[in-house]
Amino acid sequence: MQEQVKQAQLSLLSLMITIVIPSLILIFSKKQVLISPEVLLCVALSFPVSFALYEWVSQKHVSFISIFGFISVLLTGGIGVFRLPSEWIAVKESLIPFIIGMVLFVMSLRGKPSMEFLLKSLFDLPKIQATLTKQNKLSDFTQIMIRSSYLLSLSFFISAMLNFFLASFIVQSPSGTAAFNEEIGFLTAISYPVIALPCMIILGGSVWYVVRSLKQLTGLSFSDLLHVDYQ
Repeated sequence: MQEQVKQAQLSLLSLMITIVIPSLILIFSKKQVLISPEVLLCVALSFPVSFALYEWVSQKHVSFISIFGFISVLLTGGIGVFRLPSEWIAVKESLIPFIIGMVLFVMSLRGKPSMEFLLKSLFDLPKIQATLTKQNKLSDFTQIMIRSSYLLSLSFFISAMLNFFLASFIVQSPSGTAAFNEEIGFLTAISYPVIALPCMIILGGSVWYVVRSLKQLTGLSFSDLLHVDYQ
């Protein structure tokens, strides 16, 4: 229980540092005349970068998503500081979820479903696999995981498409200007709820598909499928 509370607090802190604070700095950057737009952009982006470094130092590992997030921040800063065409923001916003989606899609094609990796801490996979081995249905389990992994990769492809159109619509000012910073801040603030919601619906649907399929395949109840720590 304490571990879950700690994780919730860390998630809230991450949301504040990586999204809320940088967004507020950039949205209100028009009112700041003493500091150049490029410097303000770097200050705002330093918050998610610093938090990523803090996680790396404190937890002694770097997650796949954190690496892409770090790259995203550097690309945004590079576009603003070097005054590259603002249209590159839309490309950058869509490129990272597209790459993640492609990686997950290729993993599924190669018989290494990402959903199995994501659910291994929630479900008692050794128990499920042992049950299905006795029933000679282990290949069916693999197919369930592959199909759900395709759905997971689809959520990232949809995210890439939504990111592109949202960034193209919002970010229209030249890079390196206060207006550009304000638009980046607004994009950062609204992209999370606008894009995360449909992706979470697809993710929830894929997990529901796995649970329903495994219950039918194994004859086990939902609580029996769960890892012992969640029962």
